[in-house]
Amino acid sequence: MRDGPHLSASRLHYSQATAAMASRSERSETDENAPGRAAGLRVLLVDDDDDTRDMLRFVLAQDGYLVDDVQDAESALEHLRKGGYRVVVTDYDLPGKTGAQLLRQATLERLLEGCAVLVVTAHSDPEDVGAAPVIHKPLDVEAFRRQVRGILETHGSAPVSGGKGAPAGAAAVTIVLYVHRDTPASRRAERNARQILGRIGKASVRFELRDVAEHQSEAEADRIVFVPTVVVKCTPPVWIVGDLRQPQALFDVLCLCGLARFGEFE
Repeated sequence: MRDGPHLSASRLHYSQATAAMASRSERSETDENAPGRAAGLRVLLVDDDDDTRDMLRFVLAQDGYLVDDVQDAESALEHLRKGGYRVVVTDYDLPGKTGAQLLRQATLERLLEGCAVLVVTAHSDPEDVGAAPVIHKPLDVEAFRRQVRGILETHGSAPVSGGKGAPAGAAAVTIVLYVHRDTPASRRAERNARQILGRIGKASVRFELRDVAEHQSEAEADRIVFVPTVVVKCTPPVWIVGDLRQPQALFDVLCLCGLARFGEFE
C-alpha cells in the first residue's frame, strides 16, 4: 500500500506543502461530494505552530470545511462561546493549557454539545484526553482526512454547538453493557458500571445490561467483538472494552456527553 503524504512533528514549510497537495486541491475544488462543502460545516482549528496550522487549514479547506484557526486555548474558548462549530481539531501541546485542558474547560461550559473533537499529538500516550479521538504525529494527510470525515459521520445529525448559554438540560443517554453473564470479567464489569452510575446519580442516564447470547442481533448492530464491552450511545457513540477496572474511562465519556462534571468522581 502506498504511503500518503505526511506532516512531520517538526515545522513544515507551507509553500512546499501547498505544492505537494496541488493536484488534490484541483480535484477537491470540483468535488461536489466533499464532506465539508456539502453542509458548509465549520471547523475550529487550534495549533500554535504556524506551519502546521496553515497546512491543516489548507487540507480542511480543500474538503470544503469553513475553518477558523487560533493559536491557544483561551482564543479557542472565545470562539466556542460564540457557537456554530461542528468540529474542533486541537493540538495537544498548546501554550498555557493542553488540548485536553481546553476540551475539559469547554465541556464544563457546555460548549461542545453537538460538536465532534479530534486531538492531534506527538505523544504516544497523552494524558487526560478521556474519550476524545486522537491522531498521532507524524500525520498522514489522507488518514487525517478520513478521521475527520469519520467522526462527523459518527456524529450524525446532532445540532450545531450553541455556544455560551446553551440549554443546561441533557437528553437521556443509553449505556449498554454487553456481557457473558457466567464469566468473572462480565460480573466485574456489571458491578463497576453500576457503582459508577450510582455515584453519578443521573436520571438522564439509562443503563441496559445485555447478554450477547440472548441479544445477538443487537450485539451485531452495535459492532460488538469482545465482551464485556460498554456502548455509550451519545454523539458520537463510544465503545469501552473491558471490565471497567479503571472507572475514569466511563466517567470521562459521561463528562463529554454533558452528563457529569469533571471532579465529581473523586
